[in-house]
Amino acid sequence: ASDLEDDKETAVAIAADEDERVALAKRFDLAGLPSLRAAVRLRRSGSMISVSADIEADVVQTCVVSLEPVASAIRERATRLYIEANGEDEEDALDEVVVDVGQDDPPERIVEGMIEIGEMVAEEMGLLLDPYPRHPDAALPPPEEDDPDDGEARDHVEDDQGDVHRTLLTAAPAKGRVGGTVGAMKIEPGV
Repeated sequence: ASDLEDDKETAVAIAADEDERVALAKRFDLAGLPSLRAAVRLRRSGSMISVSADIEADVVQTCVVSLEPVASAIRERATRLYIEANGEDEEDALDEVVVDVGQDDPPERIVEGMIEIGEMVAEEMGLLLDPYPRHPDAALPPPEEDDPDDGEARDHVEDDQGDVHRTLLTAAPAKGRVGGTVGAMKIEPGV
């Protein structure tokens, strides 16, 4: 970080090798990570350094329904701010940063004069992963038909005389469950 000149952009290209991709796939619970690379730009402005990375990753996740592999591509730009604390009072330097709640995250601290660009790219890739990947052919089983004796909630019931009662909450006892009708009201015509 100390090598960066003020108000001058520095460009760096990084790519994860096979061992790094295997480790990242394990870290992010991926079925595979065929590629991960980023075009990174750094710009210093005083003690602040802006890092912008155009991230490209080909990932393979596991379908949440069928457990089949789901391949996808990530193509995103991520930006982070870092602050370099010069001198003995690093905490004082961080205290001087004004943070607007409506804006991006506050700047991260530069540790021992280094910015871990690879870690930034890995973290951003992890944030961009689909939390519920689904294979295009995956289908959930159709919902089961309502069985009046299954203990599931119903929006109405009919009594012995054929009067309809609206059930507010029903949890009839069923195989090891505790419950019962909590409330019902009779629907009167004209009310």
